[in-house]
Amino acid sequence: MKKLLIIITAALFSISAFAIEFEKGANVKDIHPRMLRKLLIQGKTKAPDGSKIKIAPGTQIPSNYRKKWDEIKLSGGDVPSEGSAAADVILIKGF
Repeated sequence: MKKLLIIITAALFSISAFAIEFEKGANVKDIHPRMLRKLLIQGKTKAPDGSKIKIAPGTQIPSNYRKKWDEIKLSGGDVPSEGSAAADVILIKGF
């Protein structure tokens, strides 16, 4: 019984740890939160459907994302920037 409780508790904590709060614009196709998380970790500025990925002003960016994004910036790449909601934007509100 204890093992089952530990497994269930661990699953619940891991699910909430990967939650990303976001808002899709009117012209954005459905995107799975896991796919969005993967794109954010990679520092992508666009989703596969061509919509832009922006960070809401005042959003705290976790250190693991910030570290990866700093590496990308140093190599001359682009990372998601602050922005506001629009028809073709996925706005990240929380990590």
